[in-house]
Amino acid sequence: MISKKIILFSLIPILSVGAYIYFFGLNIPFWDQWVNVSLLMKQQQGTLSLTDLLAQHNEHRPFFPRLIWITLAKFTKYNIKAELWTNLFIAVTVFVFFIRQSLRTWREYKVTVPPALIPLLSLLIFNLGHRESWLQGFQTIMFLGMACVVIGLFILAENTTKTYIAAIVLGIVATYSMVNGLLYWPIGLIVLLFTTSSKTRGIKIISWLVISGLCTGLF
Repeated sequence: MISKKIILFSLIPILSVGAYIYFFGLNIPFWDQWVNVSLLMKQQQGTLSLTDLLAQHNEHRPFFPRLIWITLAKFTKYNIKAELWTNLFIAVTVFVFFIRQSLRTWREYKVTVPPALIPLLSLLIFNLGHRESWLQGFQTIMFLGMACVVIGLFILAENTTKTYIAAIVLGIVATYSMVNGLLYWPIGLIVLLFTTSSKTRGIKIISWLVISGLCTGLF
């Protein structure tokens, strides 16, 4: 169990980022975010297509972030700060997931970890050193992509059919969120080689290669 003191110290960096977004976040599209305005116009005109959603932006194909932006815009009248809070929510979700998985692993292997490690990890993630990222809604590309990579690789190592399917879905989301998501597939293959039982290793690796090939080829 994590003590209340550790939870409190871990919350401080998260709350500091939340305060930063609250006081300094602006309801104005910034830089790359202006591209989304044309998508919203097409949506209102009824001309938004799958091609528009899959279109490349720089090196990325942010299909899933675009779905999030369009949905948020619909319910908030395109309030940019909703995107900032969404990014923070994604980051907090990944942090909580990572800590829970780490605690379980540490218990299984009877590893003694200094109590201060969790607050330090929180500070490492939730700090203002990359303050520009916290104020750009467009960074959903990175937040969502990294969330899928981290969670996907963790559950892939659990070696069950359900987590394997979930890991594939997360890999697809990661690929069509940020270009770095393409690295998910070769890394995941290595995880499969070391964690999958011999009974299911063959079919899982083959299906993994097929799906990763399709994702990469269509990218």
